[in-house]
Amino acid sequence: AAEQWREAAMQADGIEEALRAWRQAHPAASWDEIETEVQRHLAGLQAEWMGLVALPAEAAAAAAAVPSCPGCGEGMRPCGQRSRTLLTRMGRPVTLERAYWVCPACGAGLFPPG
Repeated sequence: AAEQWREAAMQADGIEEALRAWRQAHPAASWDEIETEVQRHLAGLQAEWMGLVALPAEAAAAAAAVPSCPGCGEGMRPCGQRSRTLLTRMGRPVTLERAYWVCPACGAGLFPPG
């Protein structure tokens, strides 16, 4: 995880450079144009950081308790990892790897929220 954080920090440095270059190329840009460009660059970084911040909570939630089957109430069993892609408010995808559970009694699957 530490390596992923370092990579995200390097991505932030790249955004600064890209925005400086954009500003030089657009010296007469309006406030709205500047804001749009900054948001466009930060949306990718936001998605990356949201994924990194969510991972420890996902792991803790998965290890905390065995969920009950929503259909029959039986205790569920872990069945590996599955990925789920969520969208940030800026519309950027964030893919999380999370535990997937299966009910041994009725076969129902569960991808707990988090």
